[in-house]
Amino acid sequence: TRGPSEGYSYPVCTTCGRRHPGEYCRAAGTCFKCGQAGHLQKDCKKNTTAGTSGQADKKPDVSPINEQPIVSEFPDVFPDELPGIPPVREVEFNIELIPGAEPISKAPYRMAPV
Repeated sequence: TRGPSEGYSYPVCTTCGRRHPGEYCRAAGTCFKCGQAGHLQKDCKKNTTAGTSGQADKKPDVSPINEQPIVSEFPDVFPDELPGIPPVREVEFNIELIPGAEPISKAPYRMAPV
């Protein structure tokens, strides 16, 4: 199909006010594949093929963290329970300010004359 740069423009959609092909509008939540409202084409149940039917809904098999080889090799790095939230520490850093000093008012780049 030709787009606006080739001299063709799509009609203005009565739902969203934008120009796009087709009779269905994304703003209305209408699927471009089946035409039903309530979902988009990427979430359409009719979007599966015969070879991959139902495979998209399956979750990959994931073993528990303690069964991972790297976790069992380093038990001191991966404890069974977390020790808790670290204690509150006093920060030994500060910036001394001069009383009555104003913030710097300088342009970060060269400004055009007015």
